[in-house]
Amino acid sequence: MSSSSSSPNLPTHVARRLEAAQGYLDLGMPDDAWLELEEMVQEEGRTWIQVTLFQITLLIQKDDHDGALARAQSLCAEGTEHPQAYIYRSYCLHALHRTEEARDALLAAPDFMRSMALYHYNLGCYECQLGRLEDARRCLRIAIRMLGSYKIIAKDDPDLLPLMDELDEIARDAALVEIPDREHHLSDLSARLADGSDEERARALSMLVEAGAEHVLVDLMKSKDPAVINIAAQGLWACWMDEAGPEARALMERGTDAMNRGDLDLALSIFEKLAREHEDWPEAVNKVATALYKMHRYRESMAACRKVVQAKPFHFGAWSGLAACAMQVGDWKAARLAAEQMLHLQPHSSAHHSLLLEIERRASDASGSV
Repeated sequence: MSSSSSSPNLPTHVARRLEAAQGYLDLGMPDDAWLELEEMVQEEGRTWIQVTLFQITLLIQKDDHDGALARAQSLCAEGTEHPQAYIYRSYCLHALHRTEEARDALLAAPDFMRSMALYHYNLGCYECQLGRLEDARRCLRIAIRMLGSYKIIAKDDPDLLPLMDELDEIARDAALVEIPDREHHLSDLSARLADGSDEERARALSMLVEAGAEHVLVDLMKSKDPAVINIAAQGLWACWMDEAGPEARALMERGTDAMNRGDLDLALSIFEKLAREHEDWPEAVNKVATALYKMHRYRESMAACRKVVQAKPFHFGAWSGLAACAMQVGDWKAARLAAEQMLHLQPHSSAHHSLLLEIERRASDASGSV
């Protein structure tokens, strides 16, 4: 039922300062966030790509698209494998009313970008603004086929106004789209995440999440390497949190903050609102389950967890929540089933093996005491 996050491929002290800058930004203090990054770069005598990308984000928020473009172009010229650099480059060109250049720059981006839903979505937006509506339709079908949440995001995107009345049809047609060479590239990313350096793993994870490649990340959960399992779990949480778009995720994070500070009634109301408004978003229901569990409403939480695993049978968080709730109410059959599913998803987890043994012991004790 829970999730976690971290900043891979950064020294711990740098990651903490990056988190501090994010904190300033979340409080509506972008100038302080910028100062935090500038001071860090001066003190360290170097920078990291995550820092540069954060600076680009801040510049975009300040409508300094020229400054953001200069930094993005520098990263692209270096041949970075970080996809966000190429996305930012075209985004800034488009914001500067250089949409033809934005489109051409994205088409010229490295081949690995084509495995990303965001690549096709943004390209579709540029094609639409340039009046190339058939190309725009094709790109949007691919984007939605890769990551279903784009059918929601598209409806609020002013760049797609010329196609607004067609978006439902485009979303339906997306199911018929075949994506050549996608699986080959995802397989390569999977290998890099499993066996690569810390830097290669961080890049591979970013691209797998952006591609919405949940099935690849689920397979990686079966690894014997705890580091790979942890990274794959981070990727799955990121995929699930992003499914309904950035505005829905922001509201979910508000609910999570409320839950973490003990305001469970507010958290539950936020999560239930999200679940009503986004009926096809299992993570909203999972958050409802988490809040209900913390409120000791275990049977209601179990029902919510069951809805999640019905939609996503590989949702290890919901299976974990179901096991925890079932143990609280003494439903040992449900607890055993949930623990077995957790073990199926992570067969090398000693914690899951121990949990299953504990459930068997408690079930036996309960049976013997009847």
